[in-house]
Order: sequence, then structure tokens, then C-alpha cells
Amino acid sequence: MEVKFLDLKKINARHQSDFDQSFKEFIESGYYILGSQTKKFEAAFAEYCQSKYCLGVANGLDALILIFKALIQQKKLKTGDLIAVQGNTFIASALGATHCGLKIQVLTPTEGYNLSAADVESQISRDAKCLLLVHLYGEMKDTDLIADICKKKNIILVEDAAQAHGAMWSGKKAGQYGVATSFSFYPGKNLGALGDGGAIVTNDDSLFEELSYLRNYGSKVKYHHDRLGFNSRLDEIQAGFLHAKLKTLEQDNNRRRVIAVMYDKGIKNPKVQAETPSLQPLAHVHHLFLINTAHRDDFQKHLKENGVDTLIHYPFAIFEAAPLVEHIVGTYKYDLERLNRNIISIPISPIMTDADVDYVINVINKF
Repeated sequence: MEVKFLDLKKINARHQSDFDQSFKEFIESGYYILGSQTKKFEAAFAEYCQSKYCLGVANGLDALILIFKALIQQKKLKTGDLIAVQGNTFIASALGATHCGLKIQVLTPTEGYNLSAADVESQISRDAKCLLLVHLYGEMKDTDLIADICKKKNIILVEDAAQAHGAMWSGKKAGQYGVATSFSFYPGKNLGALGDGGAIVTNDDSLFEELSYLRNYGSKVKYHHDRLGFNSRLDEIQAGFLHAKLKTLEQDNNRRRVIAVMYDKGIKNPKVQAETPSLQPLAHVHHLFLINTAHRDDFQKHLKENGVDTLIHYPFAIFEAAPLVEHIVGTYKYDLERLNRNIISIPISPIMTDADVDYVINVINKF
């Protein structure tokens, strides 16, 4: 038996008829950039995220860059300001800040893979002007308490929900706690395009206005450029595909949750540790499911020999990336083994059958 890590062809095949209809509408419209498909998706995704506004952009990294540029433009941040972010995130989280001339403080989750309120309270620098709160692997954690800490300390909160489409903490979706939130629609995400794509959601009127300029050459009226802007617009074709897939996102997330429970209950091998169940049932959308083991290479080899695909997210911490070193300030304690060296991702996706999941569990338990 073989279990792919993520069968994108099979995932997207479920939407073929909607894709065909969307593409037909796109072709017949004769309008190929920021047209009706993008507007339709932006409205639907804003509603889904419980947000007032959504702007489609080219990718998740651009979403972060544009948020920080907009905050600088509004004079809420300035070049050289300190942005706090957890060290075990994907490099894009840090690049979004450094591309805007901002400095990085590394924070360390002490339990699990995401920051708790206690982590933020005890670690964040008094010089930090912003916290980029990453909902890594699809999990929200203590988000209301962290938002309260930021408010108390006069720290801007920005959410990175690149992996957390639809996650919910205390009745609020990812995107409702920060001044703005970035999303990625990279094909492998829970809501993935058939190419690159990203979005920003916000409830802030003035920030939305600023972002609207910045994503489109600093212009809202053609050839009238009021900002030093960018060309970062969600592709019209991808917007149509995303709108079609948004209809089943909740169903897909719930299937991932079911699989995660099966893994949590079924994996019983003393050589490996499955990720700890989330503090709230809807807080995790399980973009990834992690195993922690001191025998990672042998474990990965064993799964491969038995037809189970795995990946490693992420082998390095952000402070190990040479180009970022000069942008990181301050000291920090960091458990490289627990957060990077011993982790491995096993298959989890909405098209996996119970038989697939049982097979993966059996292979793991035989390691």
C-alpha cells in the first residue's frame, strides 16, 4: 500500500466542474486582472474570515511585506523597529519583516510548537513594536490572551495565518485578533490555489485603504500614483479556483480534525511522540501533523520502505539562515532538537480514507 503525503491532483479533481465554469466565465469576461473573479473571492473570503475587508495579493510573503509597508507608511512602524516572531516558523515570516528594514526578535515556544500567552509575556522585548503571531501548522493558541498582552504593552499584533485558513479561537477566526492577517494560497495549503496566491484580511478602514494602493503600483486610479507601490495582485484565474474550493474548506478542515484524532488515539509507539491535541477543538485545522522522534532518519526510512510519504517542516530555525543573522537582535533560549531536529510530518489531507490512516498508524507502531 502507498500513502502519498499530499495528493494534490486528487484533491483538486473534486472541483473540476466548478473550475471549468470559473475558467469559462474568466475567458468570456475579457477582464484578466482584478476582475470579477477576484472581487467575488475577496468578498467570500472576507465573510468566511469574519472580516470587513480582504485583498487578494500575489503570494503569502507579499501579504506580509505589504502589511509591514502599510504600517510604516502610516507611521505606526519605522525602519529599524523590532518585530518579535517565533524561531521555528518558515523563513517567509521573517523575510516579510526584514524586506521592510525591520529587525527580528526570536521567541521560543516552550510547550508544543506555537507560542503561549506565558511565552509572549515572559520573552517579548520591551523594545518590540510588533508581534507577528504565527499560527504554525494550522494551530491557534491563547490568541485572545496574547492580543490582550499586546494591547497592554502597546504592541501591534499582526497574524500570520498562512497555514491556518479557518482556524478558530474562542469563537473568532484567524484574522480577527490582529490589525491585519496574511494568508498564503500555495497549492499545498488547506485552501490552495493551482499556482501562487495570497491575501490580507483586516477590519481597519485606513489600513485597507493603504494596502489597496500598495498592491497596485501605489495607484487606485490608473496612472495616478500616490505611493511607492508594488505589483502584487491575486491572479484572476486563481481567484476563481479559490472561490470554488472555499465552498468545501470547512468540510475539508473537519476531515483533517478527524484524522488527527485517529492519529492521536492510534499511535502507540514509545519511540515517537504525536503532537499534543489542541486546547480548543476548532483551534487547529491540521495543515500538518507532526511526529517528534529522536530517531528521525531511521523513522523516515522505515515509513518510506512501507510506502508512506513524509516531509520535514522545518529542518532549520530562522536564526540558522545566513541572510537573516544580521537582522536578528537580542539573546534567546531555543530547543533546536524539539522544535526542528526531531520533527517530521506524516500524511494528513481531506481525501485520505480511514484505511489510509489506519495503515499509516500501523506502520508507525511497527517502527
